[in-house]
Amino acid sequence: MHQTYSIEVLANPGLTMGKDEATALQDALCHLGALCLRPFPKYQVLDKSSPTALNDKLIVVARYDGQIIAFLSAVWLPITTLDRPLLHSGLTVIHPAYRSSGISLDLFAHLFLHLISNHPEGLWMSTLATVISSLVNMSKYTTQVFPSPEWSSLHPAGQPSSQHLAIAREISANHRDKMLVSPGAVFDEDAFVFRDSRNPGQGEAFWKDVDDQTYWHRDREASMFFRKLLRPNTGDEVLQISFLDPKHIAEHSESQRFAQKYSAKVAKVVSL
Repeated sequence: MHQTYSIEVLANPGLTMGKDEATALQDALCHLGALCLRPFPKYQVLDKSSPTALNDKLIVVARYDGQIIAFLSAVWLPITTLDRPLLHSGLTVIHPAYRSSGISLDLFAHLFLHLISNHPEGLWMSTLATVISSLVNMSKYTTQVFPSPEWSSLHPAGQPSSQHLAIAREISANHRDKMLVSPGAVFDEDAFVFRDSRNPGQGEAFWKDVDDQTYWHRDREASMFFRKLLRPNTGDEVLQISFLDPKHIAEHSESQRFAQKYSAKVAKVVSL
């Protein structure tokens, strides 16, 4: 059984921390990244050549005995069709010894709690993944999710809304570098998939076999929905656009899986 770890949310640490503290944080993130990701990507908070790498990030770190054992680094993206930036779920790195500990769920729970506390009106989010469990999870914990099984059941034509499409087009046009999407990747507007988005020399650490069911969610039907969007061994990645609704998060916090840890915390900021 793993010892208890602590979790901290760091908003825009490149702007709020002193230089030495920010450097120490990035060094610690890169140390864990080098342990978990091979080849090591020069990407996001792991890019030490960028003096602004921590400026636009919302980072959730888990520590045990003072050492970072996992982190989630989300990034704010300006979108002209929205009245506030969109949050891209970004990069999640977990020490191998903690990958079956439920720590990923804790990272996202703290991220969502921070967001609904600071954005009670809710906000738009994006996710880019070939990891099918990640896509299923986001489809369950957020709303208005495209693509998703829920959206398809409510919209038999299976088409995104004009809002989804506008956001996705702007991401494709202006923010590929924030997601490590190849400039040559083709964005499939019907499926919301970047076709062949692999970035040689950078993204290999994130490539996954879409048929490896260890990366699937326990909800097999939902997993199959996303599997059908992806061609195997091609570098396809699903771009998922969704809305984080505080009331939806509050409903999830009442479930058996989350009630003991998070129900009271969520209830302080959201009333059902």
